[in-house]
Amino acid sequence: ARRAFWFGGSVSTLLWLVDFSIGAVLIAVMCASIVSRERTRQTLPVLLATPMRSDRIILELFAGVRRVIFVLWIPFATIAGFAWWFRLFPTIWGSSEWLVCAVLQLTIYPFLIAWISFYLGARLRSPIWAIVASLGVVAGTVLLRFALLWMVYGAPFWYRRAPEPDWLIVSPVTVILINEFKEAGLGLTSVNFLLYGSLLFWIRRYCLRHADELLGRAVFQRPSPVPEPARPIRDERAVAPA
Repeated sequence: ARRAFWFGGSVSTLLWLVDFSIGAVLIAVMCASIVSRERTRQTLPVLLATPMRSDRIILELFAGVRRVIFVLWIPFATIAGFAWWFRLFPTIWGSSEWLVCAVLQLTIYPFLIAWISFYLGARLRSPIWAIVASLGVVAGTVLLRFALLWMVYGAPFWYRRAPEPDWLIVSPVTVILINEFKEAGLGLTSVNFLLYGSLLFWIRRYCLRHADELLGRAVFQRPSPVPEPARPIRDERAVAPA
């Protein structure tokens, strides 16, 4: 049977949080070093010399990232199947709501981390600083929730049983936690995924539209024609035969 512990959590809750933390760090490190790794291998100039468009090059470089994310879905699917089976008996609606939120987590958050890390890695020339910045964004997202709770309730806030404010749903960590502890409704989680789904669409579109700039590719510009100087008008009487 499913054994509850840690303020109503479960074994599946702990495994889900651990896998999400490992996956976020792995994706951030991998995507932050995409451009710098190509520079180190001296293969980026070769790619930029090909007639392939820069946005297509980025999508090809992201093929490995997509495969890694798909592989990371396997342990999540195992945990989700386990949790779905044991949560199906108390309330069908609660289980369905949990499954929808879990699918949206795996669909939006990993790719959002990937594109943000790629942008930082392309902007920062140093691979070490790019990785540090990407991990800093992930850590800052995690610490944001606890910083907001500390500002609202003070320390130690983890012992309080009071309901969390609705605006705290802006933190992705909050959605993951409240989905595991079954404390959020479908409306608040929908707002969160709509917000971060729009952010994912924007950052992906921005990176693809500015692919030449991010990859350091010289944009070909057609030279504008130089206007010829006006020729002087000759007098017909001067050129007429004598």
